[in-house]
Amino acid sequence: MNAENEILSALFFYKAQILTGALIGVLTALLGVFVILRRMIFSGIALSQAASAAVVLTLLVQLHSEPVVFAVTLALFSPFYFLQQKAERNPDAVLAGALVFFAALGQVLLAFGAGAQNHLITAFFGNILTMPEDEWKHLWMPLTVGSVAFAYLYRPLLAVSFDRVYAKNSGLRPALIELPFFLLLTACLTTAIYLMGSFYSIAHLVIPGLIGLAFARSMGRAFAIAAVVSLVGTFLGFLISLIPIEVAGTTINLPTSSTVVMVLAAFLPLLLASE
Repeated sequence: MNAENEILSALFFYKAQILTGALIGVLTALLGVFVILRRMIFSGIALSQAASAAVVLTLLVQLHSEPVVFAVTLALFSPFYFLQQKAERNPDAVLAGALVFFAALGQVLLAFGAGAQNHLITAFFGNILTMPEDEWKHLWMPLTVGSVAFAYLYRPLLAVSFDRVYAKNSGLRPALIELPFFLLLTACLTTAIYLMGSFYSIAHLVIPGLIGLAFARSMGRAFAIAAVVSLVGTFLGFLISLIPIEVAGTTINLPTSSTVVMVLAAFLPLLLASE
């Protein structure tokens, strides 16, 4: 009974962090539906690597804030974004180059001192439980702007995603739709990685949307399923990470972000049941 009370107390103590993680996860999952629909998974992963490198860079130069991380991520990834737009035959090859470049950049940054390794670990795995309790208050402005932008882009982006040629013939300009979506995705991923880590962000970007599109027969249901999977994965992951485990006489807790990722991955076998 004492153990249960301790877990409940921990859940209440970390309520702000849990709600922030859930909110970020759902937003990332909703954008992930479009990422999967548009077959942009490779692009999303490369972008997350750029954001991770941006997190490390801003930590090293002590200019670490969400707007600065967003600006640095854009500066790092934009050349590859426009290059893969031009390389219509082999866009994945450009993104593969971007992925290895940012991975190598992360290793190069390790040469700048012992602190760089800690920064890189933070960028990959996050550190949500040490987040200040009032950090969620800073999310209201980007959340509002992002929600309005998503609502505005929804229908034209849907048209471009299903049939780019038809959308273009209907008077839509795909480039003017895809660029704002890229900026919105960058803003969402940089915020997610800034607070939760790269692996947490990639898991929410890919897994909930993949399951949503596999089981839904409409976009509305796909978004709903993705949101539910994201929420369940986040709350279960947080709950499991707060359960103390005895190992060789020592009490440990599983890392929160990684536990959430593993719980989300446990949903993947559901794809075997999809038609």
